[in-house]
Amino acid sequence: MFTLKQIRAFQAVARHGGVAQAARVLNASAAAVAANIDNLEAVTGLRLFDRKPARGMALSSEGRQFELGAQRLAAAADDVATLALSLRLGEQFEIRFGCYHTFAPIFAPALLNTVKSMAEGARFTLTEAPRSALLRALDEGEIDVALMYDLHVDRAQYVADRVVGAQPRAILAKSHPLAHHASLNPLELAPYPFVEFREEEDDSGFSEFLTAANVAPKVALSSRSYEVVRSVVGAGDGYAILAFQPKLMTSYQGDDLVAVPFNGEVRTYGVSLVRSRNRQATKTLETFLRLCADVVQGLAQDSLGLPPSVRG
Repeated sequence: MFTLKQIRAFQAVARHGGVAQAARVLNASAAAVAANIDNLEAVTGLRLFDRKPARGMALSSEGRQFELGAQRLAAAADDVATLALSLRLGEQFEIRFGCYHTFAPIFAPALLNTVKSMAEGARFTLTEAPRSALLRALDEGEIDVALMYDLHVDRAQYVADRVVGAQPRAILAKSHPLAHHASLNPLELAPYPFVEFREEEDDSGFSEFLTAANVAPKVALSSRSYEVVRSVVGAGDGYAILAFQPKLMTSYQGDDLVAVPFNGEVRTYGVSLVRSRNRQATKTLETFLRLCADVVQGLAQDSLGLPPSVRG
């Protein structure tokens, strides 16, 4: 029978593409990692990796199928270890929460208070990150749940419970010629420079929203920073397309901003509580998820001014 140590070695080699790389991550010798892989293949009777001289190791077709079961086994072992530690330390529970980084300032304070109200000694840890990093943290068991846009989230791998829907708005300096409009047609933005929030290379951001409206945006600047985008717009250098906005519509420099909705049919971008299907939700987590949904919906409605029609 294979061991958990062999499963950990298998996962590390699969993730990092080689025995030496996996050994560094596991803080083990390369010989020990290689022996674990060899023993695992011997016990299962499977060729889990394709060995490529000078190019490392890649999962074979059998290895890719085996990986799904290995993930579930490792996740279950982590859950048991966490439970045992909590019992030993006498802790009530911990919520390891991930949040899309542009949402965190809006939702995290209220969610922290929610966890504190659940039980004495309850712990709340926060991971703020872009979409890909949150999904990776879910895969590796570093967080229990993530509040994030659910676009491009694989429903076969993750549970995504939609909490609220957000519609993009045009972000303009208060002095912009279009800032006084009650609503806008995206085509009205076409003559102006576009300040693009784009956090990852494969992320189209809200550019796809403009493209769908037959607008070819004149990109003046692309930034991974939400606040850089707002500051550039506040300085009068174009417009941005963003969904969630803080209550105080000013940039870091103190420039006044406005968020103008679009008229006509506007796509709603779902925001969901996302969990890995490989990890069973505890009763505590299920309780938190219900409370979390109520908190997020309340803030989206009251603090962000989203109309009821765009709630999840």
